[in-house]
Amino acid sequence: MKKRNWKSAVVALLLVLCMVMTMSEPVMATSTDALGDLGQETSTSPVWLEEVEEEELGDGEVAPLAEEAEEPAPEYDDSDVVRVFIVLEDEPVIDTGVDTTDLPSDEDAMELMSDLKGAQAAMAKKISKEALDGAALDIRYHFTILSNALSANVAYGDIEKIKEVKGVSDVLVVPQYEIMDTGETAEPQMATAGPMVGSTSVWANGYTGAGQRIAVIDTGIDSDHPSFDGGAFDYSLGLTAAAAGTTVDSYQLLNKDEIAAVLPNLKVSERNSGVTADKLFLSDKIAFAFNYVDRNLDVTHDNDAEGDHGTHVSGISCADLYVPDGNGGYVKQESGVAGIAPDAQLITMKVFGSNGGAYTDDYMAAIEDALLLRCDAVNLSLGSSSAGNSADAEAYINDIFNKLQGTDTVVSISAGNSGAWADDSVYGGNLPSDVNMDTVGSPGSYTNAFTVASAVNSGYTGYGATFNGKSNVIYTDGSGAPSFSTLDTTGNGTEYDYVLLDAVGAGKDYDDVDVAGKIVLVKRGSISFADKHSFASAKNAAGILVYNNQPGTISMSLSGTTGTIPCASITQADAEIIKAGATTDGSVYTGKITVYKQVKTFTDVPDGYSMSDFSSWGVPGSLEMKPEITAPGGNIYSTLDGGNYGQMSGTSMAAPSVAGMSALVAQYIKANKLNEKTGLSIRTLSQSLLMSTATPLVESDGEEYSVRNQGAGLANAAYATTSPSYILVGNKEGNDGKVKIELGDDPQKTGTYSFSFDVYSLDGNTHVYTPDSSVLTEALSEDGLITGSSYKLSPQVSITSSSTCNFYDLNMDGKVDAEDAKPLLSHVNGSSILTAAEEYEDKFDFNKDGKIDTADVHDFLVAIKSGSDVIANAPTVIAVKDSTTVNVSITLSDADRNYLANFENGMYIDGYIYLKGAVNLSVPVLAFYGNWADSSMYEPFDLLEYANKGDNWGYPYTTTVGSDGPEFDYTNYLTYQYAGNTKKYYYTSNMYAEKKDDSYLADRNAISSEHGDTVSAISYSLIRNAARVIVGVRNAKTGESYYRQELGSKYAEFYNASSADWKNTIYSTALNWKGTDAAGRALSDGTKVEIYVTAIPAYYDGTDADKVSGKGVTFSVPMTVDNQEPQAAVEPKDVQVADGKITLTVSDNRYVAAVNVYDHDKKTLKASYNVNQTEAGADSSIAIDDIADVFYIKVYDYAGNYKQYRVNHSGTADTEQISGISLDPSTLTMIKGSQETLTATCEPVSLLDDSVTWESSKPEIVSVDENGILTAVAAGSATITATSVAKHAGGNSMKATCEVTVEELNVDLDAVLWDEEGSVYWTTFNTTTLPDYKKLSDAQSSRFMSATYLGDGKVLAASGGDDSDSQKSDLYIVDTKNGYSQKLLAEGLNWCTDLTYSAASGLAYATYGPYVTLIDPAAGESLGSVDMKQDYWAGLAYAETASDGTDYLYGVTRSGGLYKISVNLSANQIGIAKVADLGVSSIWYYNSLCYDKTTGYLFWNRFSGGSNVTLYAIKDTSTDSASQAAIYEIGSFPDDVWPVAGLYQTTDSNTTSGSSDLTTLFEGIEMQPMNTETEINGVEPAEEIGR
Repeated sequence: MKKRNWKSAVVALLLVLCMVMTMSEPVMATSTDALGDLGQETSTSPVWLEEVEEEELGDGEVAPLAEEAEEPAPEYDDSDVVRVFIVLEDEPVIDTGVDTTDLPSDEDAMELMSDLKGAQAAMAKKISKEALDGAALDIRYHFTILSNALSANVAYGDIEKIKEVKGVSDVLVVPQYEIMDTGETAEPQMATAGPMVGSTSVWANGYTGAGQRIAVIDTGIDSDHPSFDGGAFDYSLGLTAAAAGTTVDSYQLLNKDEIAAVLPNLKVSERNSGVTADKLFLSDKIAFAFNYVDRNLDVTHDNDAEGDHGTHVSGISCADLYVPDGNGGYVKQESGVAGIAPDAQLITMKVFGSNGGAYTDDYMAAIEDALLLRCDAVNLSLGSSSAGNSADAEAYINDIFNKLQGTDTVVSISAGNSGAWADDSVYGGNLPSDVNMDTVGSPGSYTNAFTVASAVNSGYTGYGATFNGKSNVIYTDGSGAPSFSTLDTTGNGTEYDYVLLDAVGAGKDYDDVDVAGKIVLVKRGSISFADKHSFASAKNAAGILVYNNQPGTISMSLSGTTGTIPCASITQADAEIIKAGATTDGSVYTGKITVYKQVKTFTDVPDGYSMSDFSSWGVPGSLEMKPEITAPGGNIYSTLDGGNYGQMSGTSMAAPSVAGMSALVAQYIKANKLNEKTGLSIRTLSQSLLMSTATPLVESDGEEYSVRNQGAGLANAAYATTSPSYILVGNKEGNDGKVKIELGDDPQKTGTYSFSFDVYSLDGNTHVYTPDSSVLTEALSEDGLITGSSYKLSPQVSITSSSTCNFYDLNMDGKVDAEDAKPLLSHVNGSSILTAAEEYEDKFDFNKDGKIDTADVHDFLVAIKSGSDVIANAPTVIAVKDSTTVNVSITLSDADRNYLANFENGMYIDGYIYLKGAVNLSVPVLAFYGNWADSSMYEPFDLLEYANKGDNWGYPYTTTVGSDGPEFDYTNYLTYQYAGNTKKYYYTSNMYAEKKDDSYLADRNAISSEHGDTVSAISYSLIRNAARVIVGVRNAKTGESYYRQELGSKYAEFYNASSADWKNTIYSTALNWKGTDAAGRALSDGTKVEIYVTAIPAYYDGTDADKVSGKGVTFSVPMTVDNQEPQAAVEPKDVQVADGKITLTVSDNRYVAAVNVYDHDKKTLKASYNVNQTEAGADSSIAIDDIADVFYIKVYDYAGNYKQYRVNHSGTADTEQISGISLDPSTLTMIKGSQETLTATCEPVSLLDDSVTWESSKPEIVSVDENGILTAVAAGSATITATSVAKHAGGNSMKATCEVTVEELNVDLDAVLWDEEGSVYWTTFNTTTLPDYKKLSDAQSSRFMSATYLGDGKVLAASGGDDSDSQKSDLYIVDTKNGYSQKLLAEGLNWCTDLTYSAASGLAYATYGPYVTLIDPAAGESLGSVDMKQDYWAGLAYAETASDGTDYLYGVTRSGGLYKISVNLSANQIGIAKVADLGVSSIWYYNSLCYDKTTGYLFWNRFSGGSNVTLYAIKDTSTDSASQAAIYEIGSFPDDVWPVAGLYQTTDSNTTSGSSDLTTLFEGIEMQPMNTETEINGVEPAEEIGR
């Protein structure tokens, strides 16, 4: 019990106390003084008021109206097994200064690896002994090259113990990843993607990847695929070698001998002692293959469910140019599929398999092996669903990636397929105050990762269709529906009518539109893809195409659809072309479509060279630029399992394109020894060339896509291998070749940015470039949101260098004169080369005769001497001979600043610096205008504002909009726990009033430091990753810390497309703060504190948290310590009685929160009044209406301090003598196991002590507790007696009695039961013996979800219990007399969630959502469904048939409504009437209802989605004057036994009609014509609940 400091005082309000021993007549309160002349009727009734302290009002809870909080589940329980890195103290190999470009040849490095493994084995034994109680450490891998660590599976609760072992540096939970495709299965190909990235041009120059090794770390491969055939590879490589005038041996292919040499140090040998190089080597093409997740040699997809993603990715990077022709020879693949580097060897490293995957240690093990195998490129088309790089483990892995910098291996990583962060939010974009758009997952988010975004391919290869005989369209099949190509029934193209709706395809969109037998096209948006499919199918369309509402392709999941027709998607651009060629009335477009099964290829398609809408955006919390580069990933046709070819989209498809280009560039660098010439590693130079020469892609309006979306732009291997120059940002030594400028934030909003970069010549010649720039920021949409579109700024940009000159200043002496003609003359006569003349021939062909000769030298001299405009107006260029530093300065204009003022918390400034030359170069730039810490880290939701009618509470981004409006979970709140109470409540400032305050006033927040109440936790939702999170309590004035906890890093919430919901939506950190200082001493009254959480982005790593200034990093709740109780004024002038109301004056040292009014019983809360006091310490008036004769009030302040008062308004003075007592009810019938509550009423109403004691004459029949709650124990009768505590005038107590009869329901019921293992059985049980039941059959092959008895041992049963997606049932006749054998009766009916049968009418009735379906069991067919216009049905039970043939049924809805239903099939009439609300709810399936004629009770097996089933008995107790019902809880089935559905009775008497005893109960139901429907649509998807 909380400590409450009561003052003992009895005060009479409006009653003058005489200074004598007898009581005078009471003084009457009037409203004259207080209310003036308002004409209100006043009362002359006396009011007595007494402070009450001996008994707490209500149910004992201090705040009975507070909302109980749902506590977020912890991320891990101690028993959960997690994958960890156990980081050890000694240095890994790479930190010892070894040459990482050729590790296998370094004997010292190999010896050190062996030594580290030995030390790790010893450490594992030590950990086992000291931290795991002798249990062996479950080691996955030993890491020695990039890190000195063990990966292992451990119990989460053991992590801290392992950290304590000497020699262990840290223990980090390892992230798990998923593959980065969109789930699509259709669109373009390598034959069309090749020109986009320049690979075909590079092949022509002799660079095909020959001698290069590409490691693909993925789901595995179809190793028998013709595009990876070893013979075809050897054949192609022989042709390549011959064309190059060399031999295949010169390519130094990876072979068995080389694998054998490094095998002892490969991860594959750690737990596979029998593995050999012969087994790892499959062919010259697939030179190495291992399964790292299952740790075996199975690299196929034959034995897991991970799909053929790895096969597709491998084909993009290096599918062979030739395939076997079937006759011992080789030909080019028919559809032109060839990888970017077709002559490269493939290293297959499987990290997704039968054991799931992939964890970080799986792919890190593969990377270490790739280094030992001298791989030139590594591809990782995987990543985390959340935006990465903000976990402690990720910081460690990020450091490992940094160590790759010194190697020759390029690691390309997919950026992710999550679009921009807020794309799937309720807003559809960012609020202008919120800058986070980052969705790049790890490992792509790491600083030294080479992260790849996706662009839409310029060509399509796949299944196609032709519209109106001329418009060719490639479609993308949706997952979960028949392929659209099945509509081609001839194999040569099948024609249909089409109808294109300028609408989303909801039910109303089909009004007056006939789509039967036609292809319907509808727009993306508003409703789910599944609903679009369901509606079209219901309208009997032959197929449906969904067209995009924005550029790019669609990833379309049809999970939950009830449709059965083919469904696919097309692009927005294709839809516009179709519209243009159609016949239209303005909203409906019609024409002809021909669907083909054959694979087709189209080039130069709409949307080509645009960014894929699914491609993930940067930037991470470090304010670094991500992604680095872009490649085709939308619509890629490549290899699939089974020797097939097909389409996928995703950044998974873009990353292997860059891996392939990296191999081509590496081959070019090696062939020309450019690494030796430049002094750079192959990795550094490759990345520099690819980024320097990338082409920034532009939006439809001509502005570049943001660098945060595309990085440097579209990679092009042809440009990278022909550019005469490359760019480095920063010092040459230690440079990793990432060409990007990252300027950080601009807290003062200076708008001035300066930086530099260096341009290097590769060939020693002078090359000239024309500088240019484009500076961008975010555009605001029409509705004021940030949606990822660029806005061009107009700053002043200066781009200079020491070699800046006029284009014709050929000797670079600062002027154009006759001396500049000499280099041109030397070029003409061949004595030297003027690269400018070669690269810009047209600018030196002065006489325009098509060649440069001495005549042009003459004209050049004439132009110089005459001061020609050609010379004077020539562009200023930057000349690069060896190298030059380019200096850039950007100053925003006033117009720019005015526009950026739209973003109150700052905004990104990004863009490109161009150097335009023979091969254009560019540098992407990223800055932030404003303070990076000003934009909120938290959801824009304020519970305190929301809970108090505030105007600024804001919808969370994660809000969903349903039929009932916006739905969201609370966030950014405190939870509060009262002393002595285990419940936790949302802290809403006023925890004590029933209604919300009129406004939120922070100064009212309060806590008592004396009660023992606790601020138990702070909960919050992050919309930006936090590298550090600190929670605490501090003095609001001095900053003194009372509590502080540093939590490390936390991820932002994110939308997971796979599960179609938001993840990481809330964090909760325990505070358990009781209003004390750091030493646990109670804070003094009036102390003001701040309870806070501070989340700091990674940009501020290394900065003290208290020094990070920015309004967005902290969410806090102010609170004041208040230990003084409020009170009600006792003077007559402070109370008015008028118009049936009593107006009291209440006050507090701070603020009064509420006045709650309790009934005479002291338990029942009658009313609650908010005081809404806005001035601290002021008096407030509260008018209490609906006044009882005697009632109680409880006056609260905001800290939960309170005083209680008894108010007597009966007109009779308080007395201690009782005059009468009664019980309600006086007679009662109960069901064994049920409970009821008796109410004792004592007279007079002014009796001071109206409490009673309770007694049962037979506790073994009916027990009673101190509150009058009865429990029916056994069948029989008993008398319950209530005895008053107060005495009557004669000095004795008074008594009242209630006669109670307990009945026992002894009923046998049968059911379909799913046991603890999820196996389905026919069972029987008795209502008196639950939880016991008996299995009547063997486990059933069908997953029955409902059943009803037909008679003669036959049961009608419906399957579908494992089909929550399609929601279809098959009907069976089950013979209970023949071993419960099954006979299929009908297939593909709508879900039958419950069944019941009328023998009289021969009809069975089934429920499905709000529908009741009529079924003829004899014919095995549905007669149609009736929408009952109610909530979804949970159960249905036949009761009886009237003499006129009307079937009487009862139904219960998921919300607990009991209904009676009348059906007369011959009259085609149906009626429904509500009986009562039962006060019990459930889900709408896996429930069942059964009516027992003998007892007249309904039995309901209620399942609410948990892990058990409860049986209820329901009695319709309606009378002529009232519809009502009684419900009793009978018992429960064992835990994990669920569902228990299909309730029925096997007594044949229960299937016969007989006379109607229920006619009186069913009389008066209004009958209506029965409108049946054959197609049901719009039933909501069923929640997946685990069976």
